Amino acid sequence: MRVSHSTNKSSCFISRCVEATPPPYIGYSANISVDVSSYTGNNTPGNVGESRNFTCPQGTVAFGKETITCLANGQWETPRCQVCIESTDPKGENYWGSKNMTYTGKTCQRWDSQTPHSHSYQNNPENYCRNPSNHNGTWCYTTDPDSRWEDCDVPKC
Repeated sequence: MRVSHSTNKSSCFISRCVEATPPPYIGYSANISVDVSSYTGNNTPGNVGESRNFTCPQGTVAFGKETITCLANGQWETPRCQVCIESTDPKGENYWGSKNMTYTGKTCQRWDSQTPHSHSYQNNPENYCRNPSNHNGTWCYTTDPDSRWEDCDVPKC
């Protein structure tokens, strides 16, 4: 929202974030239910450039910084959260987040693809980190022909 104040000689436009901070964007690939009622947003206005802390809902952690900023257009940044591995699932066998990069930064190969690495795990149409083999954590085949598979660095809750 833009608030304007005018005088006879000049105009001044001051942008403020007057709306409540938006609910978080949560990246996940399965039809899982994430209760955003535990999200702690803020309903008070903010000045352009002002930052606020936020807390992600249970079962998720902040993706990057744990603050959002009031932008020049008068809108708050969207908080970003990602699905994490619960302590009750230390190997990540039930992880359904959308992380698709290994701990070294390699892109994951789609599970329904046999290129560049052939394999027998074809029950997932995406390229997200998973643990279909009772490994010690989430992993994926990589798109790097010289690196068959690598572990993923999925955050713990």
